[in-house]
Amino acid sequence: MYRLFNLSLGKVFSFAGLSLCLVACQPPSPKQLPTASHSFAAQQIKLKMPIEPIPLEQRVKLTLELPDRVKPGLGNVEGVSMYMGSIPLQWKQTDTGKWQADLYLGSCTEPRMTWRLTVPLQSEFDDLPAQISLNFESVAN
Repeated sequence: MYRLFNLSLGKVFSFAGLSLCLVACQPPSPKQLPTASHSFAAQQIKLKMPIEPIPLEQRVKLTLELPDRVKPGLGNVEGVSMYMGSIPLQWKQTDTGKWQADLYLGSCTEPRMTWRLTVPLQSEFDDLPAQISLNFESVAN
């Protein structure tokens, strides 16, 4: 009887330990992705990051949604946490009002870094902001 109880108790502890490991290995819950938006004249501008934190030394596609007759200028990314120079972003139109740019962030000495993405806007609208920007983070691989 003691042997049977000992085996059952061992199985219970093994199952509990395995369950705890599986729960601990769950990916973190998704966090809100950085988005910058601006409304004007009942129209919307949206600048979106696909993931955060942004991985270093990997291509990441950024998306920008603009109203008709609004075009993005040459964007740039600059380090906020630490000076890293300026990374230019060339936007390419993928559809009406939809634009994409490829971003490559280089490695730095900081394991976690805050960046600022700025996109100048070109338009004939008076109530349009001159630029749109957002801050985002990267993490060392």
